[in-house]
Amino acid sequence: MTAINAWAGKDSATVYTDAAWIDGDGKLIFVAPKALPLAHMSAALVVRGSSHQVRAMESYFPSVFTSVDHAFANFSEAMEKVPPPYADSIGPQSMGSWQAVLVGYSDALERFVGVFFRGTKGGLEAGWTTQPFERFLTPESEAFQASVSGIDSDPGPDAAADIMERQRALVGPVNGVEGNPVVHVTGGFCLRTHITREGISTTIIRRWPDRIGEPLAQRAKAKGSARDPFRATASGIPAFG
Repeated sequence: MTAINAWAGKDSATVYTDAAWIDGDGKLIFVAPKALPLAHMSAALVVRGSSHQVRAMESYFPSVFTSVDHAFANFSEAMEKVPPPYADSIGPQSMGSWQAVLVGYSDALERFVGVFFRGTKGGLEAGWTTQPFERFLTPESEAFQASVSGIDSDPGPDAAADIMERQRALVGPVNGVEGNPVVHVTGGFCLRTHITREGISTTIIRRWPDRIGEPLAQRAKAKGSARDPFRATASGIPAFG
């Protein structure tokens, strides 16, 4: 499950994401960015799901859509015609287990907008629900909602990092799927992706000392960390290769 906080304004949009990739038990596997800049669309895409679904979607999406308005209007149709080799990862059989957030400039509306795409499984066919937004924050709780009430535009890097800091205390099911283990899901680092019509910039605004092979939001037990994920884990086995 990915922490995603996004604000879309008239002249720019900003997306904040965490960077922790966890296994089925909620333990950190690796640390990497989750927001995909789409400079040709003045947009950014964030996909929430398993790592193979995310990487397949990141490859497929830019090859299909030429603008934000094109994606908004044709997303469901494009998902029904996914060609190999993407189909096994992002075809109808997996629609119920992943989500996507697209934030970018709409020529039709003459402003930045966002939309939340959620895969569904109803009856015999899979489909999609869409939720347009100007502000999107997840994961959340009632207490968290109260703490961010009234923050209707990008609060800036320091305040946004503090918001995601509060999300680190929240727990949820792995990959957002009910029935999976409930764990801490926000970690690694907080990445700020700022989008204008002229370009896209990314900045790491906060790092956390999460450890490869350990649950998120835990105090140091292992040698590896989000800053240096290639060092050995507590067991002495290298985290990568």
